[in-house]
Amino acid sequence: MNTPKLILLHADNTYNLGSFMMAINLVHYLKWQLGSIQIEGKLNSESDRARFQKEINSECEIIPYIPWTSKHKNLRLQKIENIFLKLPKRITELASKKPEAIIILGGDDLSEYYQKWQVIQKLFYYHRLNHKIPVFLVGQTIGPFSSYRKYLAKLFLKRLYIYSRDSISWKYLLEDLKLKGKVFLSSDLAFLDLPNQNKQYTLKKYILHDSCYITLVPSALVKQYGEFDSYISSWAKIINMLHKKFPGKKIVLLPHVTRPEDCDDRKIISALMNKAGNKSYILPIVEELLPSEARFILGHGLFTITGRMHAAISTFQMRKPAISLSYSVKYKGIIGEDLRMSELIIESKGNDLWKSGNIVEEINTKVDYITRDYDKIITVLNKRIPELQEKVHAQIDDIANKIRATR
Repeated sequence: MNTPKLILLHADNTYNLGSFMMAINLVHYLKWQLGSIQIEGKLNSESDRARFQKEINSECEIIPYIPWTSKHKNLRLQKIENIFLKLPKRITELASKKPEAIIILGGDDLSEYYQKWQVIQKLFYYHRLNHKIPVFLVGQTIGPFSSYRKYLAKLFLKRLYIYSRDSISWKYLLEDLKLKGKVFLSSDLAFLDLPNQNKQYTLKKYILHDSCYITLVPSALVKQYGEFDSYISSWAKIINMLHKKFPGKKIVLLPHVTRPEDCDDRKIISALMNKAGNKSYILPIVEELLPSEARFILGHGLFTITGRMHAAISTFQMRKPAISLSYSVKYKGIIGEDLRMSELIIESKGNDLWKSGNIVEEINTKVDYITRDYDKIITVLNKRIPELQEKVHAQIDDIANKIRATR
C-alpha cells in the first residue's frame, strides 16, 4: 500500500512556539498511528525546515509561497482580486499534488479577535478546497462570529472535518452554528509530550536550578492589552513585586514568539530590561528557542506568568502552575473550563488594568493563591492533564482512521 500523503498548512512559522509545538505533536503522533506518512508543510524558510526536522527527526518538504502582486492600490479591489484569482490558482496547485487530506492546523485565527473579513476569506478558501480534497481543521478554537459573518461561517464550515480543542468552542459550533456530524471534541495538541521535551542541558546552559526561578512571558501583542508605556511599566512593577516576595528566586524573561518582527516578544523583554535595569536576579533569554527547550525551562520554574497561552499550557503540562493574562475566549475554554484552572486566569484585555496598575495587584493575589494552594493545584493537574491527553489521542486516532478510509 502506498504511503499516505498529507499537506499541513498553518504550521509555517516555527518561531511561534505555540503553533510549532502543536504541529510537532500532530506530525509525531500521526506518524505513530499511520506508520509511514509523507508530510508536506508550507514553511516560511529553510531555517523553519531545519527546526522542524530537529524536533521531529523527519523530512518536511517546503511548499514555496506563490508570490502575488496586486495591480490595485485600493484595498477592496485587492481583496476581490485575491479571492477570484489567487485562491483558485492555489487550490489547483494543492489538488495537483493529490494528497489524501489537507490538514489546517489550529489556533484561534478562525475568530474575530485578530481579523474579521479575512476570517471569512479563509473559510471560503477551505470550503472551496474541500470540494477537491478532504479538509481537516485540527486543534481549533473557532468563533465567535457576529453580523453576516456568522451566517457565512456556518455555510463554509458545514462540510469540513472540525476538531475543536475546547468544550466552549465545541458547544458554540454545535449550538450556535448548528453544525452536526463532523465536529469532534478534543483538547489542545500541546498537552501531549513533545518528542524532545526532556533535554536537561537547557537549564545548565542558563545556570538555572529546579524551582529556583519564576518565568515571565511578556507578550508582544501589546494592542490586545493597552498602551505600550503602561504595559511596560506594569510588567516592571510585576518584576519588582515578585522580587520582594521571592528574594532568593531569579526572574526569567522568556520569549515565546520571535518572528515575525512585529510579534517578537524580545522587543518587550528589551524594553523591560531598559526600564528595570540590569539586575542580577533578572535573566533575559534572547535566543530563539525550540519548543522542547522552552518547555523544559517553563516546566522547571516555580511558576509562570504569561501573555502567551501555550507557555501556560507547557507549564501546566510539566505539572507546574501558570497565571494567564487572557485576551480571548480560548483561555476560558482550554485553561478555565477544561483544565479546571479558571482561578489562574486574569481577564487582561484593554488598557484599564494596565494604566491604573491594578494588574499588578491582580497578579499579586493570584501569586498568593498559588503559594497557599500549590499542592492542591498540582493534584488537579495530575488528574486533568492525562484526561485531556486521552482526548487528544482520540482526535489523532479519528484523523488517522478517516485518512485510512480515503485510500
